[in-house]
Amino acid sequence: MKIKEPSKQSEFEVQAYLWSNLRKLGINARGEVKVKYPDANKRARCRFDIAIFEDGFLSGILEVKAAPIKHKTGNGWLGTRQGIRYNSFGVPVMIIYGQKQAEDFLKDVEVNGAISWGC
Repeated sequence: MKIKEPSKQSEFEVQAYLWSNLRKLGINARGEVKVKYPDANKRARCRFDIAIFEDGFLSGILEVKAAPIKHKTGNGWLGTRQGIRYNSFGVPVMIIYGQKQAEDFLKDVEVNGAISWGC
């Protein structure tokens, strides 16, 4: 059976592109960082696609989606369970939708010499 090569980047490929280029720019980016969610449910966990660390501590989160999507909540991603949880960690969270947005984001980081969280 012949399997055709995908025509679009997967979420993994966008994450890998961001991670490798952020590291090249000297930013301490870590992938797939698992943390306990600080709530009553002791089993709840979060897995950040890309976590940014400064001086050994979490300073921001990049959540990556393979392509733009429409979220079903009135508040978009912020209204999702994931959005609510991620925003409870007290650090900026940025959503990157697809390869084009990842490329634009990295250009901005190169120009500014740092991540512009927009906060």
